[in-house]
Amino acid sequence: MSELPEKQYPEVLNRMIVPTRLPPKDNEGAGFQPPSKIDPRSDAHTARIIAFSLIILLVVSVVAQYVALIVLTVYNRNEAIPNFEHLFNACFPVLAGLVGSAVTYYLTKERK
Repeated sequence: MSELPEKQYPEVLNRMIVPTRLPPKDNEGAGFQPPSKIDPRSDAHTARIIAFSLIILLVVSVVAQYVALIVLTVYNRNEAIPNFEHLFNACFPVLAGLVGSAVTYYLTKERK
């Protein structure tokens, strides 16, 4: 019969990580969850501010695009319109994706 590890390797025992409690049972969940210091009201408030800010940013960008196209048309700068539309077509999907994600998170978030 072999000896206990602490008797065989006393120098290794000083460097080992010794658990302070037993591992959780299968019905207890994923493991140790430290207490949360985040206020749920603060988290919901932040999600609301981000969602509304992104919606406002999206609306402002669409309005600015149409205003810029009208200004370019009035001043007869038709050669700049395709470049401007290309820039908007690159930025709009990113903004729309951010707005969709933020609004979905805000609306489907579990209320506490």
